[in-house]
Amino acid sequence: MQNLILAFTGSDGSKSFNYTASGRPFVSPWEATGTFTFDTTNPVQKLHRDDDLEVDYVITATTLTLQFNFSGPGYANGRASSITGKWIFVFQKQ
Repeated sequence: MQNLILAFTGSDGSKSFNYTASGRPFVSPWEATGTFTFDTTNPVQKLHRDDDLEVDYVITATTLTLQFNFSGPGYANGRASSITGKWIFVFQKQ
């Protein structure tokens, strides 16, 4: 998924933040748009998407790594095949 771009938006003090995912493949573990919240127990390592998926994350000076186990058919415009399994995304700072 070399063309996947995630954009996060929100305001300081907000409990919920928005994301958009562009450049997704036909079947993806990411919806085109959604929201997430940071974990209340471990906000510096976990977030929760609006589809109840828990995502582990690590931020460095140049990368954002997201890791999660996805189960389900995935998000597609039409027929979807299963994309169940462990997913790891490493995004480079632009």
